[in-house]
Amino acid sequence: MFGKEIIMKQIQQVFKILFLILLSIITACSAQTNDAFSHGEQVISSDKKLEQLLTDKRILLFSKTTKFRHKSIEDAIKAFQQLGQRYSFSTYSTEDAKHFTAKNLKQYDAIVFISTTGSLFNKTQRDAFKQYIQNGGGFMGIHGSSGGEGHWPWFVKLQGATFKSHGKIQATTVTKVLSPALKINRLPNNFQFTDEWYNFNRLSDKRIDVLLVDEKTFKGGKH
Repeated sequence: MFGKEIIMKQIQQVFKILFLILLSIITACSAQTNDAFSHGEQVISSDKKLEQLLTDKRILLFSKTTKFRHKSIEDAIKAFQQLGQRYSFSTYSTEDAKHFTAKNLKQYDAIVFISTTGSLFNKTQRDAFKQYIQNGGGFMGIHGSSGGEGHWPWFVKLQGATFKSHGKIQATTVTKVLSPALKINRLPNNFQFTDEWYNFNRLSDKRIDVLLVDEKTFKGGKH
């Protein structure tokens, strides 16, 4: 049980970091200023402000898999639910793509794909999701989501890459990118983290790099 609690705390910390990034982007989209991303960072500069931003927000957690399924999906869902209790936002989790209708998606502030893999949608569901994003909805793809819908060019462009391979789970050095477009000041400039580090195909040249890993500090990197 003690080991399980440690793992859950690590998962929560990872998703808190991801939420800082996602919410900065959501805030930027609604700021409507030339300095939108900086505005987003100011809004989430403290836990109190983070809670104010998240209060009453609705997040859809989508975890459908038609190929490989990660055992960590259930822990990830639980971590988001616990973060929701802490920061006063609500979550709804599903593996059923029938929820991807234009009417239903309108109720959510963001959609999180949790290690989704393989073919996920029919054409109608694709159109609904695409419309949601184009209307300003938030999106986060976690880990295995880069291995889903790889034959849908629009979705590949949304994610910025597709899964290629990975090495063994191992620790490496993560560096925060001091991008003028997106600042996450609450993160240290460099830190150690253990994960299953991915190699990608079709990396977008329009992506915004927020965190980078040093491939000299672990085995299996191919970039």
